[in-house]
Amino acid sequence: MENRKLKLGFKDDFNKSKTISVDYPKVDLNNQEIRTAMDKIIESKVIETKDGKISKVDKAYIERVSRDEINVNEII
Repeated sequence: MENRKLKLGFKDDFNKSKTISVDYPKVDLNNQEIRTAMDKIIESKVIETKDGKISKVDKAYIERVSRDEINVNEII
């Protein structure tokens, strides 16, 4: 089973990296949609860190987390 997370990387007022994680993003997102969303997050000024507001786009990527179940109750 695989779980996907969209990681949005920003820089704050002191040029420190900040990441926002979005669980279960749409599968068919394109670069432009992601960039537009990131720009809107910055423009809204609703996210503030201890080092100031996020002020510029840094990076974005999809993180895939997979899990393999292990049957520990199965007798060998």
